[in-house]
Formats: sequence, C-alpha cells, structure tokens
Amino acid sequence: MLTMHSRKGSERPLLKKQQSKKPNNKAGQLIQKFDLGLAAADSANLSLIFAFKQYLAEALAGLGHTLMFPFAAGASVIRASLALYQAKKEGYKKRAVLGAVVEMFAALGVVTAVAGSFIATALFATVAPIIFTAVSAAKTSYQAISAAYYGLKSYFSKEPVKKEQYKKMALAFGISAGINALATVAIGLVMVAGKLSFGILGIVAGAIGTIYATYQALRTKSSSEKAAAEPQSINASSTGRLYKTLGLKRSYSLDDLELRGKQGQTVQQPISGIELIKMNSSVALVAEAVVQPKRSRSFSL
Repeated sequence: MLTMHSRKGSERPLLKKQQSKKPNNKAGQLIQKFDLGLAAADSANLSLIFAFKQYLAEALAGLGHTLMFPFAAGASVIRASLALYQAKKEGYKKRAVLGAVVEMFAALGVVTAVAGSFIATALFATVAPIIFTAVSAAKTSYQAISAAYYGLKSYFSKEPVKKEQYKKMALAFGISAGINALATVAIGLVMVAGKLSFGILGIVAGAIGTIYATYQALRTKSSSEKAAAEPQSINASSTGRLYKTLGLKRSYSLDDLELRGKQGQTVQQPISGIELIKMNSSVALVAEAVVQPKRSRSFSL
C-alpha cells in the first residue's frame, strides 16, 4: 500500500496497488466460456448433420429429427439469452444490443423451423431448409459488416490501445463470417437444392467452427490471467497535469518505472512516487484537498 508521511510521522493510506484490486469477474468468464463451449458443440452438431445427410441419409431422418435439430434449437435459444444478458451487463450499448437482436432473430428462426417440422412435417420438410439458410445468411452478413466496421475503426484510430482492440474484434468477426458463409453455402446446396455431394462443405465448416470456439474458450482464461499479471503503466501526459494542479515537485524518484507517452511509446524514466496511474491510464490519486507547498512530505511505496 502507498503511504504518506508528514513531519509528525503520521501515516495515512493513499492508494492500494492496482494488482490487489482484482475485479470479481469469474462469473463473467464462466458465462463467456459456457457460450463458447456451446458454440463449439453447436458447430460439431452441424458437422454431424451434414455427415449423416451425405453418408447416412436414412439415419438422419430419425436421429436428426429427434436429437440433432432440437439440440440446435436449444443451443440457439441459450445463446440468445446469453447475448441479451451481456447487453444488459454492458448497459445496453449499441454493439451488444445489435448482437443480441441478431442472436434472438436466429433463435426464433431455428426454433420455428424445428418446431414446425414436428407440427407440420410435410410442409416444413421444404420450408425448414429455407429458414435455416436465411438465418445463416443473416448472421454471416452481420458478422461480415461488423468485421469491416471494426477494421475501418482500427485503421483510422490514432490511439494504439483502441487500434489493437478494434483489430482483434475485426479479426474475430471476420473468421466467424467466413465459417458461417461456408455453412450457408452448404445448407443452401445440400438441404435446399439437394446437392448432397456438397455436404463436405458443411462438415468442414462445422469442424472449423468447433476448433475456433474451443480455442477462444481456452484463450479466455489465459488472457485474463496475463492481464492480471502485467505491471501497471504510467501515462506521462496525465502526470504533468496532476503535478501542476496539486503544486507538487518531483523530488522523490523511483527507478526504472515504465512511462507511456502521448504517442504510445514506452520509455524508462525516474518518476516521483506521486505518479500513480491506473491500468486504463487515468490518474488515480487520493490526496488532501489543500496542499501546503512548504510542508515537508515524503512518499514511499
């Protein structure tokens, strides 16, 4: 803990180290990993559907009707619910709300197709594949547009942190769009047009989707652990304003602390103990309301 000493030797707490402030985000990580695990299982289910359709068509009529397609419907409903929860958690930001709307639309379409196949089998034998194709195409379009949008934001962003963040989002959306595009083509050709020889496209799309979702789920934990272990960075431009406001002098230095300047470059420079910056590069200082310029103070970590 950072402490401040006055002449009288009194000691009062100023600020805890950022590393000790670990947000309780385990629940969020579990939900995210569950969603990714469900996506992996849904993709594997897609591969099985196309494998059965191409090589075991008779078995698909029974097993697919009673197990595989209902699983796809249930998975879509759960993922839509998780997307809606995430939108609420993020304060209904436009990006999160749009994602939830897309997932809800997809769930509605899949559930309609699957439920309809139980109620009006003959009718939905033709209608259900069309609905599946439309749902997959809609999700592909959303992901492709999102990839382009965040790609442009990354390209034009002047801030290195945001630039990298947008770049990662664009890449994730782009990969998902590619997988769903392949699945859409497979659904259209195999289930609508009856070209069973193209079932391999659906198998490949499902396999890639399973691998990618599993990779993301495993990466979620390692990324959070890495972020928690990283040391704090200092925003040099903010500290200058802080000193000017409080009227403090850089009299007590700490060696080899990391400074991050306006251009995002990292330099090594001795700085005062008062230069305390949060991970998000905003100044985090708890000090007295009135600073006496002549009063002797020292700062220690």
